[in-house]
Amino acid sequence: RAAVGEMTIEAVEGALRQLAGWLKCSGAILAIWDEDLDFNTICHFPARREDGEEPPVRFEDSHEWACFRGTRLDFFSNDLSEVDRLGNRVSRDFDLHPYIIQKFEMYNCIGHGLRDGDRTMGRLVLYNSVSEVRRTHWKELQTVGHFFRGLLLHLLRLKRTELEAYQFEGERIAHDLHDGPLQSMISFETRLESIRRLIHRNPDAAGEELGSL
Repeated sequence: RAAVGEMTIEAVEGALRQLAGWLKCSGAILAIWDEDLDFNTICHFPARREDGEEPPVRFEDSHEWACFRGTRLDFFSNDLSEVDRLGNRVSRDFDLHPYIIQKFEMYNCIGHGLRDGDRTMGRLVLYNSVSEVRRTHWKELQTVGHFFRGLLLHLLRLKRTELEAYQFEGERIAHDLHDGPLQSMISFETRLESIRRLIHRNPDAAGEELGSL
């Protein structure tokens, strides 16, 4: 399972790299979430480095990426930097959190939602830091969406399998503790309480019981 997961992650990274190059964009982000698993993650190309010496983070699992969720996942905008009179960014023709726009230094962007039937499970975001994005790029992005949809379904299946394995192992350990050490501890406490009651009435018997314990 680990090898399959690693291959899938490499496929996602490679696909984002090719997609950004094909559409001549500064960067590409694949955001993934599953409300049942309470799971939020992104894969970003080019990979962000938290410091210069460590290798780039490949997949970032964090609740902060829940801000990628929205009601309008499909959008096209060459004016992400629009501000109001107070200097705040205004989201009018797109559904992308201002935190994301600032964090990834986005100026122009296209987005495409990835769905499994009625369930929304992620979004593809391509952006430029300087040049404009073209509306034709948005249509091209939608045509390749099915490929990323398949990768997302595969990754979420792996995540669910991993969670189920954790739950199964937790239940197994709890069962073993109940049938093993826990029963021994209960027996130990019972005999210790018996010694406490016996020690004043019959010290010799209490001493023998203590030695046996």
